[in-house]
Amino acid sequence: LSFEGFEVYTAGDGWAGVQAAVEQIPDIIVCDLMMPELDGHGVLLELRSRPTTSHIPFIFLTARAGIEDMRKGMNLGADDYLAKPCSHDTLVNTINARMAKYVESAGRYERTMEILETALAQQHEASQLKTRLLSMVSHDLRIGLTSILSSEQLIKNYDHKMDIERRTNYLLRIERNVHQMLTMLDDLLCELVVLFGVGDVDATAQDSYRASLGLDCSLMGGCVDAQCHPGYNRHAARGHLSGQ
Repeated sequence: LSFEGFEVYTAGDGWAGVQAAVEQIPDIIVCDLMMPELDGHGVLLELRSRPTTSHIPFIFLTARAGIEDMRKGMNLGADDYLAKPCSHDTLVNTINARMAKYVESAGRYERTMEILETALAQQHEASQLKTRLLSMVSHDLRIGLTSILSSEQLIKNYDHKMDIERRTNYLLRIERNVHQMLTMLDDLLCELVVLFGVGDVDATAQDSYRASLGLDCSLMGGCVDAQCHPGYNRHAARGHLSGQ
């Protein structure tokens, strides 16, 4: 891969691979299935549970090429599955194809964001703005939900190998993401009210609901007389999620 122009980082076991991915944030990950410390499925779940690495294309390259192994890997969120022995051309072509697909998808998202910002600046029809805004928020919520689901799978599948501290960290990660997604949904509602006059926000009822969940209204910012604290901010919300 180095001869093909890739900058390659390697790791000797599953946990080392997770740490390298978190530190380097690579464009793509090629991972074996049978490894010491943490197997390939655990590596995939661990990375999918973290908002900062959940988007990275992930390819299994392993001697375990059975249908059940392949199905499990794909169900857990792998982007491709290659069986050893694998030819040089097959590996390189698969990596290039997955990276091209990811770049295309990211490009579509960025174009959507540009269109949304232009539409907001030009005050296009409300129906267009609503659709684009919801599309943008769904992307950020999906990151949080992926983190929650993967953390839950790690607890369920690897509980017998976890100490109390690691289990508590996963549970706290789930709790933080839930609270932050509730905040994003509240801010989205505020934004829709201000921009489009959608719905009827009761500030007292909203603060009571937050208080019932143990959320700090003064930190999260709510609607007061149908005015947002300065509205839903996608980049700020994403920063909160990716910071965990």
